[in-house]
Amino acid sequence: MLEKLFYKIEHGQDVRGSLITMREILKGENGRRAVRELQPDKVSLLTGLLESDDPKTRRAAAYILGENRIQDAARAIFRTYQKEETLFIRADLLRALSGLNYRFCMADLQQIFEEKKEESQAGSAGSSAKHLAAEIKALRDMLMDAAPARRHHFTGWNVDSTVILLTSAGLEQLTFDQLSPEQQERAGIVRGGVRVHSERLQDLMQIRTVKGMLFRICANPLPDNSPEAAAQTLINSNLQDFIACRHSGTGPYYFRIDLRTKLFLTERSRYIARLAAAIERRSAFVLQNSASDYEFEIRLTEGRSGRYSVYLQINTIPDDRFSYRRNAPSVSMHPVKAAEMISLAEPWLDKDAIVLDPMCGTGTLLIERRKRLQARSLYGVDSYGEMVRMGRENARAAGVMANFINRDFHDFSHEYSFDEIITELPAVGTNRTLQDLAVLYQDFIRRVPVWMGGKGILAVCAPQADIFRRAADAAPALTLLLQQKLSGKRGDQLFVYQYTRK
Repeated sequence: MLEKLFYKIEHGQDVRGSLITMREILKGENGRRAVRELQPDKVSLLTGLLESDDPKTRRAAAYILGENRIQDAARAIFRTYQKEETLFIRADLLRALSGLNYRFCMADLQQIFEEKKEESQAGSAGSSAKHLAAEIKALRDMLMDAAPARRHHFTGWNVDSTVILLTSAGLEQLTFDQLSPEQQERAGIVRGGVRVHSERLQDLMQIRTVKGMLFRICANPLPDNSPEAAAQTLINSNLQDFIACRHSGTGPYYFRIDLRTKLFLTERSRYIARLAAAIERRSAFVLQNSASDYEFEIRLTEGRSGRYSVYLQINTIPDDRFSYRRNAPSVSMHPVKAAEMISLAEPWLDKDAIVLDPMCGTGTLLIERRKRLQARSLYGVDSYGEMVRMGRENARAAGVMANFINRDFHDFSHEYSFDEIITELPAVGTNRTLQDLAVLYQDFIRRVPVWMGGKGILAVCAPQADIFRRAADAAPALTLLLQQKLSGKRGDQLFVYQYTRK
């Protein structure tokens, strides 16, 4: 097939169509093998097409050469780009070149990048602006790939800020209650979080039930959703100074845009591209768009009125609250959920308790129990030896003394009793049905009297709340104190029971 296509190209028969077909063929493994076996005359034929009078032919040839790592074509592609006058393929030529070693032209690319930035700030209209923005982005991506951007260090701990502390829905009060009285005077509960005005971010970053932090930079919602108007609003809100005064060094600072809207994917992508280009241009490229290596995120969320609200998420802020999690397989309990669970159950917990987690996994719940409140001793039991090993390592990293035992909870007993049992029960899985869970939950409830003395507290995260509630309600020794939904998509619920031996 390739030979036939090369024959048609060599004889000027449907050259562009043949290149398009060839590009598709060469994308597979067989195609890559065929490229490695190409004779020099075939490579020369493709390289020669970079001089074609047809811009789309030049682009197609460049793509084939670049995507298939034909390094000998790098300088020819760059020369084609330098003299290319058709705006809509200049960015494509750069993308083709980016697949090759282009360090030989780094100085030239940097100079062109500076010139294009000045051209963009001077203002272009219509499609010219669109193509110029695409070219600038391609240049920036290549320069960043060759010399990764220098990351800035966050220094804004004592800068006056209005932030939204993100929480699980329905648990906003839980986080609000952990603020100091002084902070509460400048705070209020909003849907999905707590709005706080503070100049001591370090204190806020210690709250373990916070899932994230968004910074407010302007009045919401935006008066106009159009990309140019939104960019102008952001720049007028001193976005540059906002970022600069919270970081060491100077720009450029790298951002991405997260647009939460009902727009279709293509419309959303188009909006993001236009907004990002407008922000870059209006900030004189002190702020630069980077989809992967970004330092802050501009989050726009469409409200019921159809207008956007905007907040910033700053990714340079260090968060070491859960740094003890040296081992965190996907089945591990999320630390924020563990912190929520312990905070909700705290009124019934005792700082002198002997605590057991009979299905401890990697120890997250035990560690969060100790981070929130003293305990006399902690015990974790799990049937998987690897989980027990991970739990020990995590506890050491957290500075928490805990005893981990490799045992199935069905067989575990201890010489003395426990005051608290805290655990996260299993959920439905590949090898576990609802019927299996019903049996397991019942078995767990039957073991409680074996582990506890005359009385104690049972705090359980149950993925299948109805099944667990039925099992617990059948035990006369258990009295329900609290039932509360926790974070996560599974609909997990926390149950706190008082156990009193009958």
